[in-house]
Amino acid sequence: MANHGRKFARALALAALCLLLGGCATNVSTDKLYALPSLPAEYASLEAEINALLSDGAEHAAPISGSNLQSVQMVDLDGDGVEEAVAFFRKATDERPVKIYFFRSNGDSYEQMALIEGTASSIYSITYYDLDGDGRREILVGFKSGTELQVLAVYTLRGSEPLNLLTTAYLRYAVSDLDGDGRQELTVLYSGEENRCMADCYTWDDRELSCVSTLELSFSASELSRVAAGALSDGQQALYVTGVADNSVAAYDILTVKNGVLRNVTQNTASSAVDAINANESLKSSLKEVVELADYNTGFMELKQGSVDAIAADLGVAKFQIASNEGDYVILDEPISTEQYAIGFLKGNTELRDAVNAELLKMAEDGTMLSIAEKYVDQGLVIDSLCLVK
Repeated sequence: MANHGRKFARALALAALCLLLGGCATNVSTDKLYALPSLPAEYASLEAEINALLSDGAEHAAPISGSNLQSVQMVDLDGDGVEEAVAFFRKATDERPVKIYFFRSNGDSYEQMALIEGTASSIYSITYYDLDGDGRREILVGFKSGTELQVLAVYTLRGSEPLNLLTTAYLRYAVSDLDGDGRQELTVLYSGEENRCMADCYTWDDRELSCVSTLELSFSASELSRVAAGALSDGQQALYVTGVADNSVAAYDILTVKNGVLRNVTQNTASSAVDAINANESLKSSLKEVVELADYNTGFMELKQGSVDAIAADLGVAKFQIASNEGDYVILDEPISTEQYAIGFLKGNTELRDAVNAELLKMAEDGTMLSIAEKYVDQGLVIDSLCLVK
């Protein structure tokens, strides 16, 4: 016990010595020791501005999704190195109850600089991107009304009035420099006719956001799960879009921009037709212009509207379109090129390769292959295109 007492006394003496060496005064009150540090003057003024809004009947209404979830966010919107304050409120008695206030720092205080108001029930998300490359960030706000409708609104701040650049219905959106020009494109995914999942690509053009390309994805709008920005193996920026069906089977579309056109690189597009035209000098020289479109559906739509005079397409696709639109199209007698397709197997798996080849030969010899092919003639299958080499 005596030993413990001596240790305690020694510890107490050391503590007292530390207080003396540290210059701590013994006459400081407990309240001062535990008081929170006071806010700098500029933040105190911001707090006063926010409290005034709350006293007037507003309530905090932070975004409910995404990475920016704070009710007050500090963001350098104009690129001057000084953060602006963005505050989110809802005032139920107003005709436009959802409100986003922007406050600018003038050195020792904050003052309101702009206000965005909406009739939606809530703010779903907010992000900040420099879309036009001028060093200022545009503001992308996802508004939500009820349980289904989502509206994306894009604003830029010039002076005291926010300028609305775009308002459109959406399911998901992503921002990435898909064409490598140093400016970011905005790609909006939404539900089109018959629940089709559509993508619109917007780019900055002459001081406004313009839709430069539209593409239909390989799955329905209700199957859309997520979209993420990434890069292909060659470094080109791309969007990876995932769709999940009711049976939990996932589908993946990879979207890029080439020659100003939004393309799905996981789908077979008209790129092989472009290569065939470029390889045929006499044909190419006879054409005024060659335009590469995103997919066959877009191509035939442009042809029907008279925007183009002809399109190059796979023979099977062309026959299917003629069958679906009798009298609207004709196919030239001479093909531009011929192609061969094959089934690929994992390298070294000769057992599976030989088994498939044997079964195909058997089906060809007993007429099964021809019988199956004839069922799909109305859908564009060309019997003459069947080729099996032993």
